[in-house]
Amino acid sequence: MDKRKTQISLPLIIEEKRLKEVVTQHWNLTFARQGKISVVAKRMMAVVLAQIQSNDLKLKPYYEFKASDVVRSSDGGGSAYEACKKAFVELASSVWMIEDFENKQFEPRNILDTTKTTKRDGFKTSYDNGNITIALNPALEDYFIGLAHHTSWELQNYMNFESWYSMRFWELLSAFRDTGKWYVSLDEYRKLMDCEKKYKDVNRLIKVTTSEPLEELRGTILEFTFEKVFDKFSGRGRPPVIGLNFTLTQEKTTPEATLEKWKKTSPEHEKVIRELNKKWKIHPATLIKHLPIIKMEGAKGLIKSFEKTERSNRKIDSREKYCNKAIKDLSDQISGKN
Repeated sequence: MDKRKTQISLPLIIEEKRLKEVVTQHWNLTFARQGKISVVAKRMMAVVLAQIQSNDLKLKPYYEFKASDVVRSSDGGGSAYEACKKAFVELASSVWMIEDFENKQFEPRNILDTTKTTKRDGFKTSYDNGNITIALNPALEDYFIGLAHHTSWELQNYMNFESWYSMRFWELLSAFRDTGKWYVSLDEYRKLMDCEKKYKDVNRLIKVTTSEPLEELRGTILEFTFEKVFDKFSGRGRPPVIGLNFTLTQEKTTPEATLEKWKKTSPEHEKVIRELNKKWKIHPATLIKHLPIIKMEGAKGLIKSFEKTERSNRKIDSREKYCNKAIKDLSDQISGKN
């Protein structure tokens, strides 16, 4: 069965909450030792993160969404109620250990705030007839708001993954899109995959943790291959595996060729891309980098803003300089870099 899914229709409630298409996550959380939980619990946290805007100064008291936003019919049967109940138990019992190794200090922090009550606070972390309310632990605010060191990843594919391992690979590999390569030691890999005490046989470990991601990420921007890295070993037998080299397999081509391919998507794509490139002087490489983030809606909005500026008294002096900066600023705003 082909488990790849490249399209997802987000329910209306999420659109009303201005769900970001690119999720921003603190670097330390991406590379933290995360316990393996259900995909529904992972989706819940992703939907919460996607509601945190780049200009938010503090956490909101709570975040709301529907069970249908995070539960899929392909999740293994059972009711949405039971799936969400399991996810709530997992998240409520999850603890992040924040460590300062240099000063030999650590602070355990629960993810959810389960102390709120409707009578006292007007809301509570709960499931109510398909409606989900999540309150985050305010002590973790620095890990959610105003992030300087973070990773960003697209939400669309993530929400349809059926494997926790695929979700972890999506988060981790997103941090290496600039280089396309990631080396990880075997010990660190075990921690990231929550397999420190599982699968002593290395081949079994690798097969279990990569089989589903290889399938579910195939055809996406984070499709990958990997190679085992062996220790230098002078004794008899095969040397032991000490790490893994992952390589993103995105097709290497010129920005101009990629734009020509994108133009064939639809007449609208051709018109918008051509206008941004030819009329407004946005470089092909800049379009390749930022169009997947701002989408067609953002691109058309930029064109309207350029035209409005041109008609005003603030005429654009240098389209190349002004418009290339404008698309980058919009992209950074959407992905939470501002």
